[in-house]
Amino acid sequence: MLFQLSILDSQKSYACNSNYSMDILEEIVEGMDKDEVRNFKLLASRIEYGFDRKDIQLFNILRKDYSKKQEEQIIQRIYKQVKKNTYYQLRNRLHTHLNKTLLLHHFENDEELSVLFNLSLYRLFFKKGKLKVAKFYLAKAERKSIELEKFDWLDMIYTEFIKLSNEMADINPEVYVKKQLQNSEQLNKLREIDHILANITYRLRISQNFSGNDKSLIQLLEKTVRDFSRDKKMVMSTSLQLRLAEAVSKTLLQKHDYKALADYLISSLRKFETKKVFTKQNHNTKLTLLTYLINSLYFIGKHEQSLKYAELLHAAMLEHDKILYDRYLVFYYNTKVINYSAFDKPKAIALLEELKATKTKLGYYEFYVYLNLAVLYFDTAQFEKSIRHVLKAYLFDSFEKADDTFKLKVAIAELIIRTELKESDVVKQRIRQIEKDFLEILKQENQKREREMLPIIKQMAGKKSLRENEKLQKQISSFIKNVSKNYSDEAEVLKYNQWLKSKLNEAVG
Repeated sequence: MLFQLSILDSQKSYACNSNYSMDILEEIVEGMDKDEVRNFKLLASRIEYGFDRKDIQLFNILRKDYSKKQEEQIIQRIYKQVKKNTYYQLRNRLHTHLNKTLLLHHFENDEELSVLFNLSLYRLFFKKGKLKVAKFYLAKAERKSIELEKFDWLDMIYTEFIKLSNEMADINPEVYVKKQLQNSEQLNKLREIDHILANITYRLRISQNFSGNDKSLIQLLEKTVRDFSRDKKMVMSTSLQLRLAEAVSKTLLQKHDYKALADYLISSLRKFETKKVFTKQNHNTKLTLLTYLINSLYFIGKHEQSLKYAELLHAAMLEHDKILYDRYLVFYYNTKVINYSAFDKPKAIALLEELKATKTKLGYYEFYVYLNLAVLYFDTAQFEKSIRHVLKAYLFDSFEKADDTFKLKVAIAELIIRTELKESDVVKQRIRQIEKDFLEILKQENQKREREMLPIIKQMAGKKSLRENEKLQKQISSFIKNVSKNYSDEAEVLKYNQWLKSKLNEAVG
């Protein structure tokens, strides 16, 4: 099966190593757009130093050709000799300057940043003893937070108003105590559903739906959705409406009820667009829901409609100055790949190879791109390319952090590919390793098919061909026939029954 990249990870996965902090500056510089670069250089040019602008020189190097240079080469280029301590001080100075200029560039145009800016001004004037001015900026932060439904920030703001009431007689603390209590009620309800959604997102992300449904978590989420839906005050909240949409979507996704998910999202997205619910602040949710919809339409075989919504996703990615374009590029490609894989596999392969060649960082999802290519190359009988992509996928940190049941299914897929390549010795060796590495996992009831596949593959890799082994043919037929009611080949990287049937047909044909 191909992997549907619908579970979004808002943070890039970084390996824990000593170079992490050194990579941050490169990440910042690389992610700057033309306006940000222009603003940085404009502000930097206004600052007069009594020495060479090595910070600008370093910025230009990082911006243009850092990937082609080693650290020592950069130091020599700037200082003519190795001065590591001086170089690190230069990096820190550039990092600090970039942080300031980026904040100055964005706070006026970003409503959330404007709240934080006003809160910062409040704290500044409070410390200076300018209480009237401090109150002015705190009130501005409150108004914008109410508009944006930032209940967590409001909790902090009301705490500050209560503290300020000790210094200013014209502030009645009872008003803000009441506001804080009412806000806390909403905040706690939103946190409740956020916590459940976070757990479900994490489990979906690491398992790719291969670990079976977590019924207790789904039941808790369903109950929460029902309770919140009956709360008329909460339903009026835009934040809650969008959270409920995510909650319902993830529940249906876990249940594999793709028809209901598609119907629900088509209706919800239409309603949200009519009511003009979507803004720059919740743009990520809009793109997430579109991704869920596209994948659900794919699962129910509505490929043309799915591809139509894929283009709507791309159009949405261009909104708000393409603020989330790079982050969603991998999902846009994936939505097209999964659909084309149903009727034009070469086109699907070409799209994935095109994605690999882009400069966009794929982050956590990079190993899924390689596994999808492995599956497509297998389906088109390009087994050498297929195994190369599986082996490459193993090397990613994100694969290492994946769920063990998922890793087991990838390992079974590797055995299938190697069997096609007639690598008998390697297959037998890998089976011994898999049985050792996944000893406890293989004992689980939901891994019965993997447990039964291993001896079948081991015999197929033996000297005796399947055509001459009637006992193995019967064993395979029994495996294919004995499918549980809950069985779905969506839970397999390469579909076992489909592959075994093709081998039986070759043997008896």
